Amino acid sequence: MAQRHQRGWLKKEKRAQGETWVLFFRTTRQSDGKRVENKVPIGLVRHLPEASSAWAEVERLHVPINRVDVRRGLLFGDLAQHYAEHELAETSESIRPKAHTTIKGYERVLRNRLLPRWGNRIALGIEPLEVEQWLRALKKEAHLANPTLDKTRRVMSLVYKHGQRYGLLPRNQESNPMRFVRCKTTSGYEAMILTPEQAYAIVCNLREPERTLTLLAAGTGLRISECLGLQWHDVNFADGMIHVRRTWTCGQVGLPKSKASKGPVPLHPLLADFIRLWKQKTTYSQAGDWVFPSSRLEGKQPRVPTCLSKIICGQPLSRQAFFHCIRTIKADSWMTTRDDSVFIICATASRHFSSGSEPIQRPCKLCFATATSS
Repeated sequence: MAQRHQRGWLKKEKRAQGETWVLFFRTTRQSDGKRVENKVPIGLVRHLPEASSAWAEVERLHVPINRVDVRRGLLFGDLAQHYAEHELAETSESIRPKAHTTIKGYERVLRNRLLPRWGNRIALGIEPLEVEQWLRALKKEAHLANPTLDKTRRVMSLVYKHGQRYGLLPRNQESNPMRFVRCKTTSGYEAMILTPEQAYAIVCNLREPERTLTLLAAGTGLRISECLGLQWHDVNFADGMIHVRRTWTCGQVGLPKSKASKGPVPLHPLLADFIRLWKQKTTYSQAGDWVFPSSRLEGKQPRVPTCLSKIICGQPLSRQAFFHCIRTIKADSWMTTRDDSVFIICATASRHFSSGSEPIQRPCKLCFATATSS
């Protein structure tokens, strides 16, 4: 029997963050087919004092409480709901399962950008020029970069392709308006060049293990998720190699991003000395322990690095931006002290250099020089 279209009902609940509006609705339990009550938080009462404002937030979020009905005009929100249920579930049966971070990123694009703007529109009624104008407005009003706008466009296109794959939309070009949407993809990002004095000041102000973590990212080009995913048996001091077998991001263990990312990374003897000194200091130094463990959680999972550098070249950086800059700096200079000498690390490695048509996997372009400390 077909289920009636439901709106749900709102109630206030006391929660840790404060009194909260909660939307209640009924859904069909897959295990036994029974109709059961479900709920989802909408927002704090102090932000949404009236029930009318809470209902407006429900509409803005386009909360998926009704099953997709292809017999009526298919809304983009219904299409996005179907896509999320089948492609963004952690237990998806996709041939190429998406990483946890990819799933969360796509969900944010749907929740914060696409559904508030297009959720209540008929999917086949959305015109390419409308989307282009909207993307231009986002760039101007929200100051979004071209790659961010392109990602938004690509996620919207994936929703349409999913609908065509499942037969919810006709399988022709006209049924996917995103094929005709133009969007610039070039980034305005410029590599940040650090002087030896700036690099020296950064490293001198770092505590352990953030200092070793920073040198590891700078000296190998590893992503921060790959650095945090290292365990001591991944570091082979005898052969001078680091084996990347897992990542740690958003509180979960994952796989390296690509096939090239799974390759071993050369470990320079000087960098090995810093890592070896950290191994002697840390309480968790067994083979299966995390190289950079959380002391608060007694080594059960990797740590969350503290804010390493509030200011670099006059610009405040977040933790993610800091490590991204560290692994992508080109022709820079890194300095740190050991005993009474100054070691300069030049030309940070990049794992994506190419030679001709074939990319070079995990090249090691570290160059260590020794100078007298002044």
